[in-house]
Amino acid sequence: CPRVGLFPERGLALAGGYVGEGVGAANLAGRTLADGILERWRDPEPMVRARLIEAAGRIDDDRLRAKVVAAMRHPLAALREAAVTAPHAWGVDAEVDLALAEVASRLPVGDPRAERMGIPPRSLEEPGVAWRALFTLARRGAEAGRDAFHVHCQDADPLARLFAVQGLAKIAVHEAGRLALETALADADWRVVVEAARGLGRYADHRSLDALEAGLAHPSAHVRVAVVEALTAFKVEPARIGGLLASVQDDPSAGVRATALVGEASVRGALAGDRLAEALTSDDRVLRAGAALAAGLLPSEHAVPLLLPATLDPDPRVAGMAINALGAHGTDAAHARLVELLAHVDNGARVAAATALEAQPRAGDLPALEEAFASSHGAVAVDVRLQVLRTAAALEDPAARAFVASARAHEDPWVRRLARELAPDETVAAARPAHLDAPRSGPALPLPGREYQRADRPRVRVHTSRGDMVFELFPAEAPVHVHSFLALARAGYYDGLDFHRVVPDFVIQGGCYRGDGNGTGTWRGQADSLRHEFTPRRYVRGSLGMPRSSEVDSGGSQLFVTHRPTPHLDGRYTIFGELREGFDVLDAVEVGDRILRIEVE
Repeated sequence: CPRVGLFPERGLALAGGYVGEGVGAANLAGRTLADGILERWRDPEPMVRARLIEAAGRIDDDRLRAKVVAAMRHPLAALREAAVTAPHAWGVDAEVDLALAEVASRLPVGDPRAERMGIPPRSLEEPGVAWRALFTLARRGAEAGRDAFHVHCQDADPLARLFAVQGLAKIAVHEAGRLALETALADADWRVVVEAARGLGRYADHRSLDALEAGLAHPSAHVRVAVVEALTAFKVEPARIGGLLASVQDDPSAGVRATALVGEASVRGALAGDRLAEALTSDDRVLRAGAALAAGLLPSEHAVPLLLPATLDPDPRVAGMAINALGAHGTDAAHARLVELLAHVDNGARVAAATALEAQPRAGDLPALEEAFASSHGAVAVDVRLQVLRTAAALEDPAARAFVASARAHEDPWVRRLARELAPDETVAAARPAHLDAPRSGPALPLPGREYQRADRPRVRVHTSRGDMVFELFPAEAPVHVHSFLALARAGYYDGLDFHRVVPDFVIQGGCYRGDGNGTGTWRGQADSLRHEFTPRRYVRGSLGMPRSSEVDSGGSQLFVTHRPTPHLDGRYTIFGELREGFDVLDAVEVGDRILRIEVE
C-alpha cells in the first residue's frame, strides 16, 4: 500500500479509514474490518496507530468506540487529535460527548476562565487537540460541550473560537448562548462572524436584530451574506426585515443582492414578485440565478409564470435553478415543461428536469424518461441516466420497475450499480454485492513524464478577478490529479471559468466549463473521470481539493479551496495541493468571480 509509505504491511490502517461514505457504508464490511483494526491497535508506529483511530471513526462498533475514547487521553498529541476527531459522524453517545467535553475544557492552571466557569484547572491542552474536540462536539450538536463552547468563545486561537461559536449555534437555545453569539459578531476573524450570524438566525430572537443589522455594513461580503440569511429566518417585525432586505439591493456584491432576493421572497411572498421579475432580466447571471431560486419560494400562481421563461435562460446555472425550482410546484404547466425539458439538447437541463420530476412523478412520465435515458450522449450523459433511474423508481409502477431492472446490465458500471440498488436481483446480489461493482476509470498512474517523477512540488499561480493565488501541488501523493490539472492548465482550459459555488467559512469552488457544477472532465476528455487518491493529509485552510459526486471515483476538472480546516472531508476527498500565497484573495472570492488563467511556475 503506497499510501502508508514506510509501512506497507500495515495497509489496513488506511484501507479501513477510507472504506465507503461514513459509518453506514463502512458497516458493509461488517465486524471483520473492526476485528482487523483491533488486532493491530497497539502497532508500534504512532503514524499507523493514528490511521487506525481514524479508521475506527468510520465504523459503528462498540469495542472501537471504547478504544477511541481511551485514546483521547493518550500522551501523544497526534493520537489525541485523531481520537477527538474520529467520533464526528457517530450517533448519539453520552459517554463520547462527555469525554470530548473533558478534552475541550482543559485550560492552564490559574486561568481565570476556569474559575469563572467552575471548571477544575488542568494542564494546558494542545491547540490542535482542543479545536478538533470543539469541532466534533459542534458537529454532534452535543449539549455536553456547552461550557467548553462558552469558554473557548474568547480563545486566542481563532479555530477554537470558530468551532466554539459553531457549537453554541447547534445546541439548545439559551440566553447565555445568544449573548455570546452577539459578542462574536465583533470578532476580528470574518469566519467566526459568519458562524455567529448563522447561530443568531437559528435563535431568531428579536433582541438580536440591532446587532445583526449592524452586520450588513461588515467589510466581508461573506459576512453580509450570512447576515441576510439570518434575517430571513426571523418571523417577527416582518416590515422591518423586509425593509432591511430591500436596502441590501444597493450592496456592491451581486452575491449579497441575490441572497437578499431569496430573503425577500421568503419574507414578503408574492409582494416580492415585481422585484424578482426585474432581476430575472438582469445582465448579471449571479443575480438572475438568485431570482430564479427566490421565485420558487412564491405561491405557484406567481412562481410558475416567472420560472417557465427562466428555464430557457442562456446561462446553464440560471436555467438549472429555475428548472429545479419548478419541482416544488405541481401545476400542470410546471409538470409539462419539466417533461418537455427531458428532451432538451443540454444534458444539464435534462438532469435538472429529471431531478425536479422526482418530487412530482406522474404515471405518464415513463416514456419521456426512457427516451431521455436512451438518447443522452456525451458529457453529463451518465448523470442523466442515473437521475432518470431514480425518478423512474419513484413512480412505483410495474413498468417503471421493469425499466429500472433492465439497467442492471447497462454498459456503464455506475448505472449498473444504481439499478441494482433500486431494483435488486436477489440471486445476483447474493453472488456479487452491488457495492463491489464500482467503476475504476483511467490508469492507476499518470502518463510517463519526467516532471511527475521528481520529488519536488510544482507551483501554479491562479490569476483571478480578485487577485492571484499560488498553490503548491503534491504529485507524490496525488499523481493522477496533479497530472490532469497541470495538463488542463497548460491547455488554457480554466481561462475565463468562474467560481460557481462559494459557501462562506467552508469552500470556494470553480473549474466547471458549464458554470453550473455539472461540467467536468480530465486531460483525457469531458466524459472521463479520475480515480480517488486519498492520503493521510488533512484539510487545512487553503487546501486544494477535488469535488466529486456520491461516487468516489468521479473527480475531474473542478477544484475547491477550503476557508478553514474541514476534518469531515479528510480521507473522503482527494487533496492535490495547498495554498502558499494569496490567502486574502481566497477570503475575497465570491460567486461569479473568474479564473483568468493559470500559470505553471
